[in-house]
This record gives sequence, structure tokens and C-alpha cells, in this order.
Amino acid sequence: HDARAARAAIEAGQKIFARLNFDLIYARPGQSGKSWAAELDEALAFGPEHLSLYQLSIERRTEFYRDGVAAAAEEDGAALYELTGERMNRAGLAAYEISNHARLGQECRHNLHVWRGGDYAAVGPGAHGRITSGGKCFAVQGTSDPGRWLAAAEKNASGGKSTAAKWTPLTAAERLDEIVIMGLRLDGGIRRHDLARLVGETLEEALGGPLLERLVEGGFLVLDGAGLRATATARLRLNTVIGNLLGG
Repeated sequence: HDARAARAAIEAGQKIFARLNFDLIYARPGQSGKSWAAELDEALAFGPEHLSLYQLSIERRTEFYRDGVAAAAEEDGAALYELTGERMNRAGLAAYEISNHARLGQECRHNLHVWRGGDYAAVGPGAHGRITSGGKCFAVQGTSDPGRWLAAAEKNASGGKSTAAKWTPLTAAERLDEIVIMGLRLDGGIRRHDLARLVGETLEEALGGPLLERLVEGGFLVLDGAGLRATATARLRLNTVIGNLLGG
């Protein structure tokens, strides 16, 4: 779609649904702070209660990657990220997750459930999910071929069976990695009671040690009675901070 079609879709959605979110991608090749600020102002003119604002990333094995398309340089992306936060805060849409902004009380409940380690179903061809069964968390992947998935769905509809092609039990270390990667993207961070429920350990037992101490002392992480969260400084280099915390 183009920008005109996107505007029309937003306007139509606002007439139909009580709540609506739309996504924007920034840190595109050659994008300036001025042009991104203008896009944000146009988005805010719709009066949204929730916005998802993602920095462009180019993945291997994609057409963009093969064509040599590159996202903005790291320092430019950081400047655009800070501009985004300032603009959204001024409009009353705080970042409750590193890429998601909402008015108070309008946060996406489903996404928060997932980001805090909750189970979710794999619905559709190639979909991924997490299911806890018998005290074990499984990574669930649906059949990737649409025809085979549809045939399995039709066959299993009456029996309540899964269309998943693969159930892989996650190790304790893999589960912890997921919780840290998702949890530190949240403004509230990793809550103590969530971690205890999901991995059966305290934050100190699961993550304590010299690596955590250095990140706290360096002003990248805050560890307190509520849990563990990233500082504003850490959010500008969150992948690096998480990699260091997990010993990567």
C-alpha cells in the first residue's frame, strides 16, 4: 500500500472499531529528523490512543538485503529514537515498550501478556507460539505450507487437535533468555513475581553475578524490589546490554 491507502484505512478503522493501532517504520535510508517529525505529527493528528513505531531492520535472505538496502546508521537511529520519545511523551503516549506507545490504560493487553512470558497460540501457517504443559514450556510451530495447514485444520476441527507441526521443549536457559529479551524492552522491565513464576528462581539466582553488577553500576540497569529494568541510556543500545547480561 501507499501512504494514501494507509490514511484511508486508518480513517475507515476509526469509524468501525472502538480501539485502533497502526504501525509506522522509521530510520529508513536517508530519512531526516525533520521528515520523521512531520510523519509523527500527521499520525498524531488522527488522535490515536496507541501507536507502534519500529526502526527499520534489514534481515538476511530478504529482497531488501539482496538489493543492498541499508537502514539508517546507528547514531542516526539513536537520534530518531530520542526524537520519537520526546514527541510521543509530549502527546501523552508514553513508551510502555521500546517500540509501543499508548495513553494510560490503553496498552495492548495481549502483547503485555506475551512479553511477560505468558502462553500464546500458534494460529496460521508457519505461526509460532508458546504453550506450557506439565510444567514445561514448549516452542510450538505451525505447519508452514498453507495447503497442508488448511488440510490439517479441516481434519482436526471437530477433534480439537492442534495444527502444530513441531513442539520443542525449551531448556531453562532458553526460557530465561526469552524472558530477558522481551522483558527488558518493557518500561516496567522484568517483574520479580513473573520471573519466579516462569523459571522458579529469583532475579538474583537467575541473573546475579559480576555481569549484572557492572551493568547496574554503569547506569544501564536498575535492580530493585519491583524487578529489573533498563534505563533510558540502555534503551539506546539495548541489544548490546542484553547480550552482555546473558554473557553473549
